[in-house]
Amino acid sequence: MIVDASVIVGWFLPDEQSAERDELRETILASSDGAAVPGVCWMEVAHALVRALRRGRLPPESAGPAAATLEELMTLIPTRDVDPGAALRLALDIGSGAFDAAYLVLARDSDEPLVTHDRRLAELAAKAGVALREAAES
Repeated sequence: MIVDASVIVGWFLPDEQSAERDELRETILASSDGAAVPGVCWMEVAHALVRALRRGRLPPESAGPAAATLEELMTLIPTRDVDPGAALRLALDIGSGAFDAAYLVLARDSDEPLVTHDRRLAELAAKAGVALREAAES
């Protein structure tokens, strides 16, 4: 499965925790070759964590542990390359941004479902013909 940043960011945010999301996290982390992300995912997660810290969704003292956890996750979930030209073409075809298109291209080209908590990305996946794996709604 291809995991998007919304899923990973949710693992850090107390207000997005649930038993279903915990189960999904365990499934993803237990899968040695069954989950992957495009390289852009890690910068999206880092950006979202900065915003969460600045907005008070995460306490300031969690910055160090969050960085350490992010680094650990990067070793546990493989990163796969995405053809930027293919992402550009798909983004233009379906009206998405290039980052969202990167997830969709990776899922499409690897014939794996996308896991997302982002409703807009889920809608774009349908336009791109990408299967979704069931994930808890945010």
